[in-house]
Amino acid sequence: MGRHLRLFGMDFPPLIALLAEAARLFGDSLLALRFTPALAHAALVLLAGLLAREFGGGRFAQLLAALPVALTPLFLRAGNLFQPVVFDQLWWTLTLLLLARLGRHGFPAASRGWLPFRAVGWACLVSFVVIMLLRGKPYYAGPLFPTLFAAGAVVLQRLSDGWRERGHAAAPRVLRGGAVGLVLVFGALILPLGLPLPQDYADMLGWPAQAAAVARAYHSLSPAERRETVLIGTNYGRAGALDFFGPRHGLPPAVAPVGSYWFFGPGEKPGRVLLVLGGTRAELQPYCRHLTQAGRVAERWAVPEEQAVSIWLCRRPYHTLQALWPRWEGQN
Repeated sequence: MGRHLRLFGMDFPPLIALLAEAARLFGDSLLALRFTPALAHAALVLLAGLLAREFGGGRFAQLLAALPVALTPLFLRAGNLFQPVVFDQLWWTLTLLLLARLGRHGFPAASRGWLPFRAVGWACLVSFVVIMLLRGKPYYAGPLFPTLFAAGAVVLQRLSDGWRERGHAAAPRVLRGGAVGLVLVFGALILPLGLPLPQDYADMLGWPAQAAAVARAYHSLSPAERRETVLIGTNYGRAGALDFFGPRHGLPPAVAPVGSYWFFGPGEKPGRVLLVLGGTRAELQPYCRHLTQAGRVAERWAVPEEQAVSIWLCRRPYHTLQALWPRWEGQN
């Protein structure tokens, strides 16, 4: 998206596209791509601690609020992937921190308890209800959790301090140790150790092999056919793999009639020869006078739809890509 920037005309907010293009200044290494989301995740951990302090919590509450944000897979996965998710979590948490600060400054210094932060509570509750009513995905509520962790950590610290003031020396240590231990154990138990792999991790596999297989099919064509060939990815992951890994194999850019890729257009070539990554014979035959399978890529650990992907060579299609492109608007 960074190479085809269309502000506010894409599937995602424009910041992720701008950050993607900025990351390319440092190369296409994993370090360059993952540095920005990792930095956002680190800032999110800090914001959780600051929220606990804003709510009146001491060092223990700040630590207890930051730990689950630092260690649980909901946030670790987001901080490991170059997607809008971690930035959504960051902006929501920053906004709720500013709302908490406004609430605290809006009440006299003598105010105690949670009254200054009722706007934060209502914001979290209303957001959660809206997400539920609109049947949002489970992780959509993730940006609310750092604030809720911070509030819960402050409650636990106040409970612990109250027991200490009443002369219960052991109870506060048990409560604090148990709370920290619970976070650590919970984070360890739900790490992706089972099979099959969670989608985010499985979705990292298989893409270089797909690009290499398409390259073998492409370079098997005659020079005249290669000049006419257009590469098509049948989903944005396959098209992205061809664009990302393809240049090292001497491949031209890909097109894809799906998602934001559709807005990038079919290119200038009419598509007299098409190399299609993905799809089935039944799906492609209506478009092609002559269709042959040019390869197949298998990856047992990938997401199910990427475990066995065919490569098709379409010669003499019935229509040009430019004529077909409007039909595919809105495909996903």
